[in-house]
Amino acid sequence: MAIVHLQRAWYRPKYPVIHYVSQQRVLVRSRPVKVRNPRTQLQQANRGKMAVASRFLSHFQDFVAHGFESGRRPNGRPVGAYHVALGHLLNNAMRRENGQWAVDYESVQLSEGQSLKSFPLRVNRQGRTLRLSWLEGLPEGTHHIRLAFHNAKRGETLCLEVAVPKRGAAVEVLLPKWAKAGALRMWWLPLARGKARWRSAYLFLPEGVKLVLGGMVGRSRVGKGCASRNGGVGNESARGKGRNAASAGGEGDWGGGKSP
Repeated sequence: MAIVHLQRAWYRPKYPVIHYVSQQRVLVRSRPVKVRNPRTQLQQANRGKMAVASRFLSHFQDFVAHGFESGRRPNGRPVGAYHVALGHLLNNAMRRENGQWAVDYESVQLSEGQSLKSFPLRVNRQGRTLRLSWLEGLPEGTHHIRLAFHNAKRGETLCLEVAVPKRGAAVEVLLPKWAKAGALRMWWLPLARGKARWRSAYLFLPEGVKLVLGGMVGRSRVGKGCASRNGGVGNESARGKGRNAASAGGEGDWGGGKSP
């Protein structure tokens, strides 16, 4: 059995002169009078990248909390699901744009697992109303569908869960007022029973898409902690005005595409 002796942290006194060893040489320099943060151009770029990624992912905390699994770093330090998702975003879904860091929406993953390419989603959009239908059905055991909508221009986000429609039927969702105009980014994820895990699928939703009207009206369930930038879920969809309707599918629907 190992015996661990706990000790208080020890800090080096702040002397006016700093000395350290680099490449087998002892270097001495004076301590800067005033330190600004960040200090170098590389630090500014890295912290700018982190700020953009953190600001974006903060809208999807509940989504990624269920979409990623917590783990441990090589040094044994535990890492939560949110920080696992943040690391994936920083490494795989960031790009330089006009000298600044920006989110590459098409590469964003809000969950990890198997691909959903075998389950294409067809979306109709008219103003605040979306109609969703799955051409090849949904994965076996799916009981709810988690949806996320993001308006990059307005900086607004909405996450919600809807019940699985009957086979061959569609889901109709009423979005908040901020989603009426402008392009939307959408991610969806099936919530299935058992150990099956799925990687979120992305769609780019432009304006002016034909609407196919629905029929039977159901209810939607809003995910916790995943809402607009005001920090709450007090938007129209979250208060019960957002509904999903199960109805027969139709022609002339738009099936998603790459964002510009």
